[in-house]
Amino acid sequence: MKKTKTTVLTVIALLASLASVTPFTSFTGSVQAQTVSAEKKPIPAFIFGQNLEHTRSAVQGGISAQLVKNRKFAGKPSREGVLMMWEPYGTRAFYQHATFSCTRHAARSRMWRQNEHGSQVIGSLESNGEAGICQGNIGIRGGVAHTFKAVVSTLHPVDSTMVLRVADADGNVLAEREFTVNTKDVRTWTRISLDLMVEKDTMAKIFVGVKGKKYCAVGAVSLMPADNFHGMRADVVENLRDIGTSIVRWPGGNFAGEYRWRDGLIADPDERAPIQSYTEIETHPHSLGYDSNDIGMEDVIALCEKIGAVPFFTINAYWESPQDSVDWVKACKGRVKLWSLGNEMGHAHMEGPKSPEGYTAMVRPHAEAMLKEDPSLKIIASGHY
Repeated sequence: MKKTKTTVLTVIALLASLASVTPFTSFTGSVQAQTVSAEKKPIPAFIFGQNLEHTRSAVQGGISAQLVKNRKFAGKPSREGVLMMWEPYGTRAFYQHATFSCTRHAARSRMWRQNEHGSQVIGSLESNGEAGICQGNIGIRGGVAHTFKAVVSTLHPVDSTMVLRVADADGNVLAEREFTVNTKDVRTWTRISLDLMVEKDTMAKIFVGVKGKKYCAVGAVSLMPADNFHGMRADVVENLRDIGTSIVRWPGGNFAGEYRWRDGLIADPDERAPIQSYTEIETHPHSLGYDSNDIGMEDVIALCEKIGAVPFFTINAYWESPQDSVDWVKACKGRVKLWSLGNEMGHAHMEGPKSPEGYTAMVRPHAEAMLKEDPSLKIIASGHY
């Protein structure tokens, strides 16, 4: 008679007293024996994966290596004219939010979104002073090279001196550099940068300013460690590989209903316009309702290749056309075979039809067109969670 191989899994439930604050030296527990047969159905390869959605700090403040918040000046300004997450500094200065922007979307969209394009204008009225914007509470890792950069422009025909500065929490300057933005570059975007390395982990504050009586704009600011992988934290990427992540779903989730995949084809992340998360209230406590649009399609595919995971992409079925979905399949060049037809359709937080019949009518043309382009695709419907 054939013997069945079994394995006993021991599960110990730790029970500790909540009433005492002193360290415990012993515990009581219960032991349960579970029998697992090697002849039964195997555990699916995709039982453990990650939903890499641009909400809830999964990307911004999570896997992203970008240290600057609201780095492309999305949203509305404060009463001082400074965009959220930034503070003004200097005397006799004024600030405003301008629609003059260094960012763009790759294509026009039918989506109604607001305040995705803009720049921070700095105007100084002090001939011998300095004024600008700053942002604190930024953690810089010791012993790692970082690059601090800004995309700037002068707004009147006078050579302007701009400054990048990094200081510690006590105000001690860690790195500083001045730049001349020429009058010939008026209303033309120029990138300035500063390299730095600190000896130990430091909480820092960054400054972008203008010296003298000048009028300038800042379109994007970045502070990144040099060891980033496609704009992502190297340690997080390594951990995703080590824990055995087998599948990565992207860009969501709810955020799939906001995402415009062609933006990821814009090679320079500084040029990609932020994306307003119009209906996703979960993002507001984390990224103030906007995604900085720094992680794109090629980055996620590279991540999956690095950690040995399968990419699983979600189309924006409501706002994009079946041809848009086909073009996305083509752009992936056979590297993405798993596709989700939207996300959690039927709920109020997802724009689009709420009934099964309405959902089917919406996604069927997408599925048929995608399968015609590549019959090897695996198309997965998405309903209520």
